[in-house]
Amino acid sequence: MGKREENAKATKKSIMRATSELIAEKGYENVVVEDITKRAGIAKGTFYNYYKQKDDVITEFSNSYFSKIEDRAFNIENFDSPIDGLSYYLESSMEIIFESGISRTRKWINYISLPSSIPKKFTFDLVTVTKILRIFVEKGCLETDTPVEQIADRIMTYCYGVIFTWTINEQENPLQKIKSFNKNILPHILNQYIVKK
Repeated sequence: MGKREENAKATKKSIMRATSELIAEKGYENVVVEDITKRAGIAKGTFYNYYKQKDDVITEFSNSYFSKIEDRAFNIENFDSPIDGLSYYLESSMEIIFESGISRTRKWINYISLPSSIPKKFTFDLVTVTKILRIFVEKGCLETDTPVEQIADRIMTYCYGVIFTWTINEQENPLQKIKSFNKNILPHILNQYIVKK
């Protein structure tokens, strides 16, 4: 990697770090590009060389956290069954959310509920879970008539309900709830579609 690429990578990393810190401090809706550039120590024009708007940084930031999880989840050879593959994705995703803390998660809930032109995290997760299920269908692990869209919607609706419940009731443990879901409910949803070998 050349000096120019290294500098670009360092600048983007600085922008993402500044954005993350500011959102944790002020909340998404209270952060403006000028705050980000000041915290990152860059000119406003430099920001716009990399991103069109603040939302683009948030999308990239979120994708950077979840892309490794997705890559592993899409490689079904890593798992013994569709239940294992989905459990991995759901638990790993929830670990990231849980470890970020309840305060940041509340701010994230506010952010994802804002009307905006960027794709929503729920839609992104729904597409990811649908893709995981389709891969298992294509590989012959799930029946071809598996209603993947309906199953994905049911799973993600439950997961987002768990996250929301945690933000209004700190006594809840979302990671434990997802583990319980994966152990007790996910098999009931998927077992009828699993191809017996």
